[in-house]
Amino acid sequence: ALTKALLDAGADVNAADGSGRAELLVQDPAGRMWEGVVTADGRSLVYRTGSVGTADIWMRRLDGDTTRHPLATTRFTEWSGRPSPDGRRLAYESDETGEYEVYVGPLSDSGTRQKISMSGGREPVWSRDGSTVYYWQEDLLVSATLASATSAVTRRDTLFRGDPPTTTGHANYEVMRELLGFLAAECCAESAEATDSKGSAKTAA
Repeated sequence: ALTKALLDAGADVNAADGSGRAELLVQDPAGRMWEGVVTADGRSLVYRTGSVGTADIWMRRLDGDTTRHPLATTRFTEWSGRPSPDGRRLAYESDETGEYEVYVGPLSDSGTRQKISMSGGREPVWSRDGSTVYYWQEDLLVSATLASATSAVTRRDTLFRGDPPTTTGHANYEVMRELLGFLAAECCAESAEATDSKGSAKTAA
């Protein structure tokens, strides 16, 4: 297994057990890479350059033609990019409306973008099957179920109240099992309860 770490101008790859030396995996010609997520097939890296006011999201292959391709590169802040498990879509946040909202768009050049959140949204994370996007709306963790063909929201549910950090540009939690548990940073409520699809209370791990 390999672990990857982002440095000032690129990403390094290490053996997960810590053996051996770090090897440069990829560099970006524009400079600092702040965060990155490898696609599910292990062939590409979705990453962010810049910070507040300059953040953009790019994708490039890890072998072969490593030319970077823009995914969200407007004059607004765009970050927290997460590729979907099937490798077709990108969830991210942008402040183009004046506040951060969550969007889902295509990883390819074709397709339409959908606004996922309402009244603010940050730190999107996909469910393991790609049917749902989770995000913070202020101190509430929300799940948005998406239509498979269009990514339009078909249902929103508030799962639990937590204590997420203010704007960070990347997710501070991860989904463990759909609607059953979450692996979160210490900032979140220790005993927050989520509700599963049958309405039973489940404690978030």
